[in-house]
Amino acid sequence: MTTPSSKTNMLFNVISYLGMFSVGMTLGSLGSILVPISHTFHLRMAQVSFPVVFNSSGFLVGTLIISFAWRMTRARSFLTIFSIINAICMLMVFFWHTNFTLILTFLFISGMAGAVIHSGLDSLFAELYPHDRSRALNFLHVFFGLGAFTGPFIIGTALALSAPWYLAFLFMGLLCIPWPFLFVRRSLYHRIHALYASRLSDIRPRAGSLWSHPIFWVVFATIFIYVGTEGCLTSWSGVFLNRVRGLSASFASYSVALIWMMIVVGRLIFSHIIRPKTLSLFLIIASLGNVVGTCLFFMIKSTYPEMFLIGLAGLNLSFMYPGLIALGGDLFPDLIGMVIGTLAASGTMGSIFFPWILGPLAERMSLARSVFIVPFLALFTAILLIFVYQYQKKEAEKHPGK
Repeated sequence: MTTPSSKTNMLFNVISYLGMFSVGMTLGSLGSILVPISHTFHLRMAQVSFPVVFNSSGFLVGTLIISFAWRMTRARSFLTIFSIINAICMLMVFFWHTNFTLILTFLFISGMAGAVIHSGLDSLFAELYPHDRSRALNFLHVFFGLGAFTGPFIIGTALALSAPWYLAFLFMGLLCIPWPFLFVRRSLYHRIHALYASRLSDIRPRAGSLWSHPIFWVVFATIFIYVGTEGCLTSWSGVFLNRVRGLSASFASYSVALIWMMIVVGRLIFSHIIRPKTLSLFLIIASLGNVVGTCLFFMIKSTYPEMFLIGLAGLNLSFMYPGLIALGGDLFPDLIGMVIGTLAASGTMGSIFFPWILGPLAERMSLARSVFIVPFLALFTAILLIFVYQYQKKEAEKHPGK
């Protein structure tokens, strides 16, 4: 028989999945709007990535808010308020679509709101599921992927129907309106408050053991480079297909949607396969797979093989972010909130820097050449993960019963 408590827990999980869906929809749409926005405002190559850069900059601010101000007992207020902000920003992009500066401003604020929702839910799930952290976070991020697929799909469909790109933001804004009304329900948070009360002695863990640990900085650098890799691929692949391969803007948008669809598929598959002991090994294999797959994607000049390879890239990307977050949590379980906030901030910095730097590189050495930064970053990610894997192996040998 299902108890009232289990029903509440299930309802909280469902609402959390919907919240992550809304964040994914916003972030996933950014790669698809680069082509139509660059045409609308006649942007130079170095300016093409500005929507992604501004949104990611806001995301960084949001992760810092989580790192310094987040408490489990503040979940209701944070999730409700920032869900409202995210919905308003989507609608404002639609209403002020003729002003590029205002578009960037609203995308910045939306990124901040999205980060609070995203990292807040990550922290909650990592706390609520300490013994199955990797699987819980992976499944939560399935819904991020579904949202990230929906955003580009909506934009691609709008472009295919000769509708303006900004109409998609009206639709996404309207879809986001119900989430605050769901997050505001007080009864959803009884379990969280009870868990918080049982851990009062652990509210303010010592950060010294985190900052002074070399393996933490290896994971910090890994997620910085990985999220930069993902940001370059999801932001610039559509531009590459449009500018270099000469494909339509709608087709380019659908290619971004394909990446996110395969990320969803991968997360559904790997959530049943990956275990904590094999997590870092899986991440190494996925990174090496991306080295080969993205190299071939940028080299082959045939549409169908390119679509296969970009889908394969999405599959390899699928469990990387939740896997790295879970890896940080597994390495430092007593500092989970601080670890997730810091790693999310690191990833966000990567999503700002690498997609931005690709623009100036494209102006200096052509887009067709500069995109090869993606497989290079994937290779560097794999190298760092090998260090993490070796560290975990040595720790397991020191503490065989742990």
